[in-house]
Amino acid sequence: MSELLTAEELCFFKTYGYLIKRKAADRLHTDGHPFHLGIVCLLEDNPPDAGAFKVWPGSHHRFYPLFPMQYDQARIPFYDHLPSRKGLIHPHEYMDEVANVEADTPPVDCYGDAGDIVFWHHRLGHMAGHNHASPPTIRQAVLYDFCKTDLDDLRLTAPQPHMWTDWGDDLRQADVPVSKQFAAEQRLPISLIESARSE
Repeated sequence: MSELLTAEELCFFKTYGYLIKRKAADRLHTDGHPFHLGIVCLLEDNPPDAGAFKVWPGSHHRFYPLFPMQYDQARIPFYDHLPSRKGLIHPHEYMDEVANVEADTPPVDCYGDAGDIVFWHHRLGHMAGHNHASPPTIRQAVLYDFCKTDLDDLRLTAPQPHMWTDWGDDLRQADVPVSKQFAAEQRLPISLIESARSE
């Protein structure tokens, strides 16, 4: 496996506790830099609603086909004489779908114990959860982006009909049912639990 994957980015991430206990709206984003697989590892126990990684389950299926490139994202370079436009370009279809996903898909708070790991697709909607721990504390995690070694050759290709095209046959052909018990243990939204196939 090591010859297939390379580390794109390793960083430590912190969410600080709020001194004022007001609830802010959850706002998702997708990452604009190219990578294949994201990993978040909790460095300490993280109770619910205390700043853990938060995801919108299934959103990668909705966002993936909306980008002109399957791994990269178009950017406007910064020029000193043209300061009003720079950074990532978000297609209108993507922005509309962000609003739809935020309206119809409840996010999952990936809280857990130190050492728990979340694997996530690079087009999955996510955010750093709001940290409402009491007493206020700093929550820490390690974020790691994996890239297959052929990412530089693939990064500008258009989204494929099957989002796992660039992966091995075993993964592409996997048809693993999600049990209701597993869905409930993973705190998936009720709509996904109800549609999960029984073991």
